[in-house]
Amino acid sequence: MKKPYRGALSEPIKRQKPANALRERYEQARKWGALFAHYNIPIGQPNNWFFLANALAREHVPGFRVVNPPGKRPSPKQVTLDVMLCAELGRAELSNKSIKAAAARLVRRPGRFKGRSAEGLRQRYYLIRNIDKPEGERMYRLIAHITANAVAAKKL
Repeated sequence: MKKPYRGALSEPIKRQKPANALRERYEQARKWGALFAHYNIPIGQPNNWFFLANALAREHVPGFRVVNPPGKRPSPKQVTLDVMLCAELGRAELSNKSIKAAAARLVRRPGRFKGRSAEGLRQRYYLIRNIDKPEGERMYRLIAHITANAVAAKKL
């Protein structure tokens, strides 16, 4: 995760007029220390330049990033439950009703959600609504696919 550069690292070195190379080197040395501190690398550590180069590469070069492998494909039953949950709790949200209360009602009604945890359903709903998570991205793709098919069927 990228951390924003702060303090001395967020400000460029201003060229001195007339050119004062000593002052510019001093500013660079100060910023090197700040850069090591930014990545929590002790300055006196052996191979500290390697660790700094590695930290910079992992943050700025896509090929150096370490990512989690994609999760396994959900079962059709789980996808069905997610769609039903999204529809039920989404209806409550559109009506400006409490998601927590709607989830509590859902677990008391007869059906697929009876006996489940209301808090678990609420958390799952927010997970499938978050497009930054794999579950949310999958739900948005599914809804887009269903919508496109409905529009195409209407044109026929």
